[in-house]
Formats: sequence, structure tokens, C-alpha cells
Amino acid sequence: LQWPSIDPETLPGFAPTAAEDRPAAAASDVRQCLELLGAARRPIVLAGYGIRLARAEDEFRRLIEALRVPFLSSWNASDLLPTDDELYVGRPGIFGQRGANLAIQNCDLLLSIGSHLCVPITGTMFDAFAREAKTIIVDVDRGELEHRPVRVDLPVQSDAKVFLRELLEQATGARLPDIGPWRKMCFRYKSRYNTVPLEWRDQTEYVNPYVFLDVLSEELDGTDVIVVDGGGTINQITFQALRVKGEQRVIISGGLCAMGSGLPESIGACVGAGGRRTICLSGDGGMQFNIQELQTIVHHALSVKIFVLNNGGYLSIRHTQAGFLESRYVGSSPSGGLSLPDLGKVARAYGVRAERIERHGELRAKVRAVLDAPGPALCEFMVARDQPVNPRLGFDRRPDGTGVPRPLEDMAPFLEREEFLENMLIKPWDERRA
Repeated sequence: LQWPSIDPETLPGFAPTAAEDRPAAAASDVRQCLELLGAARRPIVLAGYGIRLARAEDEFRRLIEALRVPFLSSWNASDLLPTDDELYVGRPGIFGQRGANLAIQNCDLLLSIGSHLCVPITGTMFDAFAREAKTIIVDVDRGELEHRPVRVDLPVQSDAKVFLRELLEQATGARLPDIGPWRKMCFRYKSRYNTVPLEWRDQTEYVNPYVFLDVLSEELDGTDVIVVDGGGTINQITFQALRVKGEQRVIISGGLCAMGSGLPESIGACVGAGGRRTICLSGDGGMQFNIQELQTIVHHALSVKIFVLNNGGYLSIRHTQAGFLESRYVGSSPSGGLSLPDLGKVARAYGVRAERIERHGELRAKVRAVLDAPGPALCEFMVARDQPVNPRLGFDRRPDGTGVPRPLEDMAPFLEREEFLENMLIKPWDERRA
């Protein structure tokens, strides 16, 4: 395949659209969007990576400040604004945050800008997603607007920057309803369900990965670059637990979740950021895919700090095998034919400083030591082999053993029904179906 002779002149070409020629939202569409916002009592904005692609970060910040509407982010837009922003409610989805899912499910207007509402965000219960909300999607790609499995009330084909500028202009002087009670409810969702439970901090065996990410979030600087590997467990838990601050950038494999992507991506991210300190978060299985890139990091003396979630193999696969395949751990653990090397020894062989964290008592000191060390470093944090990802998409079990997903607002582990109902502003899905 690499040998055939090719005449470039005969191949079909591609001319990228100039920025000034990108699709612009019709003024009537923006006006209708503003009318829907004016009629809503529980509006929420979902920020997608299209905002970054359109270089519309500043316009998005101005919109949120002007309208004071609570907002969520997709996986790849997690770093648009700091996590502690008073209007930020979190990251929704099948492995998202419980508070964020409660907000998106209870809203009465969903404005999605630069996110095409992919399955990791909506789940596969399309009829149950934001079911009592008017849905507006702003996307530059007409195909994405025409082929959404979820209901779309107002599709707007537009570049995100052009749309946001037009919306800001039309919103100037507009009178929007008081949504103070809704903002308070969103703050309750976030503060109650998006933080690390205190009892997890008291764990005495192994390291709880949520506690690790909580400590790491505190110790990082506001200028750090954070690259997250596509491997399941580290990807999912980081999406739930990482707290972004300052001008941090977060690079996360949120599309294909490409296992093994983190290590080589951290090289590109570090070089692209002018050598800024770069944090690579990976699983022990994912490290095996591109482990040779340790030498590239050493060769160029890059300030890449690699934190490896060590769970003895492929934990995400084991969760699937336990839940749906009667715990037949084939190819995911030592009993199923999989074993992994001592990563500390491997790192030292490459000339990389290596650390290992085995319990909470040494967590903060060793994280600081790795972050402060000159040059590259690798640090494993040892996690229980059955460490759950909580919360997660919930399932009901049919008599035949198959699983039926629950709607996003009802994540596992399930809340006590009284507490669950306290959080619901719309009719629960089971009552609706009855």
C-alpha cells in the first residue's frame, strides 16, 4: 500500500473554509433562541469543544456573565472556565457527575453550543434525555444537526463564535426572567454530589483514585497542562473528579477513548506549550501501549510528570465482565492471562525518577515531590483491583439476565428513593411510563 505511484494532481482536493466564510446563525434563529431563554425557568447551557475550535472562549465567558445561566461542559470543554465558577454545574454523561446529570435532566431549556450531544453525554435512553426541556443545538456541521437521535427543537447551523456574538448583541438590554431558585438548585446539585465523600478519605488500604485526583487538583498550578489517557478507568474517574483552575488546559481522549494515547499526547502538549509542566494521567494497562515514548521524554528532557493508576490490569474491562459476563476475567487479569511489569523498574531503566503511593498517609507528600522534581518523573498510585467507578450509568436487571439502562438522573449506586425524589423537579421516568 505504501509503494503505489500516485499523481497528486488527479486526486480530489480539500479546501478548508476560511474563518470568515463559516456558517453564520440567522438572526431569526438567534432571536428565537433568546425568546426560548426568556420563557424558561430552568435553563442550562452545555458548552462543547466547538467553542474552543471556533476560538470563542471569550465570547462564551461574556455570555455566561451576562445571562447568569448555569452551564455544563462536555468532556473536551472541561477547561473553558474553572471548576469553582459559581455558575458551573459540572460534566454530564454516562460516566459524568451526578449533580451535572440531575441538572441537565431537570432543566426546561437546554442550549448546547459546540456539542453534538453524543451518546457518552446523552446515554442510549434518548427519549428520557432532558425530556421536559426545549433543546437547542448550535453546530457548524449540518450533518450533526440532521442526524441526532435525541429530540432537537431548534437546530442552528453556525460557527460558535458567530452565534455567541449575535446572541450577546441581541441579549443586550433584553429582560430575562429571574432564575434565582434554579441557580440555587444547581448549586445544591454541584455541592452535594460532585465532591469526594468524606468517608472515601478515611480509606486505609490502597489509594482511592477520587481522593488522589482531589489532592492532585489542589497541588497543581493554574498554568499546568493536563493530558488524560483514553483508557477507561483513568479517563472516567478524571472526568468526574479533576478540578480545573486558572488557565489550565485539559487534553482528554473523549471521542474514541484511545487507550495508550496519553503518553505520546503529553509529549506534543508539552512541546506545544513551550515546555510548560505537563501532567500525564494514565492507567497501568495504557502505559504498555506506547511505553517506548518514555525515551522520547528523556531524550528531550521534557517536564512531563506521569501519574499511573495501577489496578493490576484492565479494570474497566473487568467491570464489564463482572456486570455482564458472570465475572469471566479473560485477558484482563493474571487469572485471565494478563500480567504487567513493575513500572517503577521500567521507568528507572529509562532514567526516569519513579515513585509509588500505596496509602493516603503518603499521598500529598509524594505528589508534591513528583511535581517539584526537575525533569520527567513517573509515579504509580496503587488502587484496589475492584475499585468501582462511582457514580455511573445505572441498570435494571431483567429476569433473563440482560440489563436495561436507567435514565441519567438515576445513576448507580442508586440514591435512597426519598433523597432521589427531593432532587427531581420533573416527573420521574418510572412514573411517566406508568
